[in-house]
Amino acid sequence: GRIESSELRLNEIFDERSPLGKARFDINIDTKKPVNGNYAGNIKAQIKEFDFKGYTYKNIYLSGYFKRNSFDGTIQVNDPNGALFAQGIFKHQGQNSLFNFTARLDHFRPDRLNLTKKYEKPNISFALNANFTGNNIDNLEGNIRLDSLSFKTEPSEFLLKKLDVAAIGH
Repeated sequence: GRIESSELRLNEIFDERSPLGKARFDINIDTKKPVNGNYAGNIKAQIKEFDFKGYTYKNIYLSGYFKRNSFDGTIQVNDPNGALFAQGIFKHQGQNSLFNFTARLDHFRPDRLNLTKKYEKPNISFALNANFTGNNIDNLEGNIRLDSLSFKTEPSEFLLKKLDVAAIGH
C-alpha cells in the first residue's frame, strides 16, 4: 500500500507540548501476514519534510525489509545541518539480539536542529561499524569501531582517530 501526505499537522493530533510539527511524506509498504504468522515486508519511504522542535528536516529516505522485531535496510538524511547514512541489520531477540550495521554522520549541528544549546557551534562527524550480539552489557559479544570522531565547538576541538571496542566470551 501507499500513504502520502502533502501536509500532515502532527502538532494538531498530539498533545500541545509535543515537539512534532508538520510532516510531508510518501511511503510505500509491501507487506504480508501469513495465517498464524507475523507481518513482514518491504518499506520505501521519503520523508520530504518533518518538523521537530521547531526545525524542519528535509529529504529523509528509508528503505528495507522488516519482520517481527527486525529490520534490514538503510536510512539516509541529507540536511544542511547534518548528513546521516546508516545501513544494516537489527534483530531484537532477547539475549540473542543482533546488531550489524555501519553509519556515517557528517557535520551534525545539534544547536541548529534545536536539540541542545549546551555547546557553542558544535559540529560532529564520525564513522561507526558495529557487529555484535546480546542485549545488555553482561552478554554482549562482538565489536564496535568508531573512526574519525571529530567534535568541534568554539573555541575547542576534539579528534579521535580510531576507537575499537571488543567483547569476547560472555
